[in-house]
Amino acid sequence: MPEGWTSDSLEFLPIFQSGRIQESSKTEAGGLYYESGVSVTLAKDHPDLQECLKDLIERTWSILTLDQNGLYRLTGSREYPLRATLAKTTGAEISDLNHVRVEFSGTSPYPSVFILNPFR
Repeated sequence: MPEGWTSDSLEFLPIFQSGRIQESSKTEAGGLYYESGVSVTLAKDHPDLQECLKDLIERTWSILTLDQNGLYRLTGSREYPLRATLAKTTGAEISDLNHVRVEFSGTSPYPSVFILNPFR
């Protein structure tokens, strides 16, 4: 775990099999930096979900994800947190999802880091 963190520092928002991690590096006049993002789809938008969504966009985030290879990756930090944005969609067709797309994104001079055994 990153220095200064404890298990009490983490809040878990379980969202399974709907996430995607993206990260790209850029070089500009100020040097190298990374644009990181984690996006998830919350199916079935509902009035009861509104308070949770409001909380998501008002806070800053560091997100621990588990990939399909069984590796944990931490994206965002206290110094360079992620912020959430929302996009709500209702389907044009009956088979389309009524869903909320949540995008967590941020810029940092550091890439996401792999965390071995984060729960020890």
